Amino acid sequence: MREDARIYVVVGVFVIAMVVSLIVWITLVSGRTGATDSYRIVYDNVLGLKTGVEILYEGYPVGHIESIRPIDRDGRRRYELEVSVQHGWPVPDDSVATIRAPGLLAAFVIDIRGGESTRPLPPGSEIVGVGATDVLETVNKLAGGVDGILEQSVRPLLESIAEGVPRVLTSADDIAAELRQAAANVSAMLSDANVDRVSNVLGNLESTSGGLDTLIADLAGTRGQLDGVVAKMNLLMDRETGELHAAIAELNYTLQAVSRHIDAITINLETTSRNAGEFSRQIRDDPSVLLRGREGAEEQ
Repeated sequence: MREDARIYVVVGVFVIAMVVSLIVWITLVSGRTGATDSYRIVYDNVLGLKTGVEILYEGYPVGHIESIRPIDRDGRRRYELEVSVQHGWPVPDDSVATIRAPGLLAAFVIDIRGGESTRPLPPGSEIVGVGATDVLETVNKLAGGVDGILEQSVRPLLESIAEGVPRVLTSADDIAAELRQAAANVSAMLSDANVDRVSNVLGNLESTSGGLDTLIADLAGTRGQLDGVVAKMNLLMDRETGELHAAIAELNYTLQAVSRHIDAITINLETTSRNAGEFSRQIRDDPSVLLRGREGAEEQ
């Protein structure tokens, strides 16, 4: 019996310890540990907000929503939030609390943006609240802008493309016809007869190449022979230099003699030319002179 009581006591202590640990863990996770300062925020709409929603200051978690209650202000129904912020956290008196969603599918949070003021709000004061932007309204505006872009830019572009497609297709048909014609020409060029002709031409070129090689070899031999002839001529010129000088000297003497008597030779040639002219005139006048001579001509 005592053993059973001991077991019950141990189990009870373990359960109590687990419950306490769970409470402490939940408290730590929720951030509701330590002293806090209370503030109030008023919104026209609290869609997406509920007790426990996180309070951020410039993106840093500093507290939670403690309660939400409706109030009447300025003749309309509004909603007052009581929020708790870490004790001693400075909230400037020109701060603004905005409802935000960190992501498209993320839960809403309240983000407090500090202003330029250096004076903190006292606990229990009201922080100016700014409602959340309607995501659906933003999406609708975006969709309207996209519709305008599609209507003003994309549709005319598509219409111009549609108008140009027939011309492109016509040009493509023309190009295809030209390609078919070119292919037919290539096929005609590559016919069996032309292939045989090309083979024969290549064979002739190969034979000609062999003949050219032989001709080049012969020309190389002829060049060697010409080099030998030139060498022999140079040698001959070296040996016959004296005789050439003598011949040149004699030719120079002859030219000088001719130059000295060129005037007499010219006069004789001129006289001979006149006599020949006179003789030819007499023959034209009386051809019988050739038979009778000059004396017969004078008798007449």
